[in-house]
Amino acid sequence: MTAPVGTSNASAAPAAPARPAASLETTLIQTPKSFDRGDLVYVAYLLLPFRLFVQFGRVLGWIEMLVRPRARRAVRANIEQAFGTTKSAREKDALTRQVFEFHQMRVLLVLVAPLLAADGSLAKYFPLKDIEHLDRAVAAGKGVLIIGSHVNSVGGLLAMVRLRQLGYDVRVPMPDRNDAWPPTVFRRLVHRWTGAKSFSELTGAFYAQFNVRPLMKVLEQGSILLLMADGWHSASFVDADFLGRRLPFTNAPMNFARLAGVSVVTFFSVGPPDHMHFAFEPAFTVERTTPPNLDVERKVRHFVSRVEERMLADIPCWQHWMVEDVFGSLERWRDKPISERYAV
Repeated sequence: MTAPVGTSNASAAPAAPARPAASLETTLIQTPKSFDRGDLVYVAYLLLPFRLFVQFGRVLGWIEMLVRPRARRAVRANIEQAFGTTKSAREKDALTRQVFEFHQMRVLLVLVAPLLAADGSLAKYFPLKDIEHLDRAVAAGKGVLIIGSHVNSVGGLLAMVRLRQLGYDVRVPMPDRNDAWPPTVFRRLVHRWTGAKSFSELTGAFYAQFNVRPLMKVLEQGSILLLMADGWHSASFVDADFLGRRLPFTNAPMNFARLAGVSVVTFFSVGPPDHMHFAFEPAFTVERTTPPNLDVERKVRHFVSRVEERMLADIPCWQHWMVEDVFGSLERWRDKPISERYAV
């Protein structure tokens, strides 16, 4: 084994033990707190009618916009870049406010997802549409890859919970071993009282970091894998037209679908958080063309075009508006070292 530069084999420190490989059996580690804001959100959910509870997120959004002036300026500047003279100053101001409103409304929905699933509100308020496209893909008897977008991305998590309630074996990989939404002591008591499950149980989440092998296992078992196909964590990219610009988008999900030879079903979370539904689109496959990346590029560009169409209809729900100079940041992202691109 070659020693690192500046050391000798005699003086080199012993190598750290290899990190254990991820597997489907690896559950997320819960690191509960004694109390957090989620407890207050739970109390509000239990006391308020559902529609009023969600609207409470608008109030929190106004507060966030006021106390985060730097984020407010970033959102306004990004919207200005995106729309220029095609929207009036008043329309851009309204979109800026809605970014913060919808952000907080989505946070509330994620926090109370266990209660939404337990009391039937998820099925009542957030319907699944055109799900027959997914059924046709599942009927082929192989695994299926569902791809969603960071436009209204909270809908991806809620849709997955709803699909699992209906008996679909949907799984989602997580980049960290710790549960992103561990229940506090108070929420555990509420779960016991209402019969709710933890968020990681609801979503079938499993630790995979950015490894391909555990994802392949999901598909080999005939399960459904959910990925977001416009994330920034990527080793390589495809240039695609988006909001009047040529920008790099990850090719990882499409490359993975090509490698696995499974059907891909696109879905979108349509509408604002308080009146959202989940729409599925016809399945497709990524062909093993020559050159091998040709169909991957076609499918990435098609997906991005659909994201733009959905985004222009529901623009405030893009979580990346809060990134300073979002278009420049995306353009420069591929120039970063791989270690930075995959940092969590």
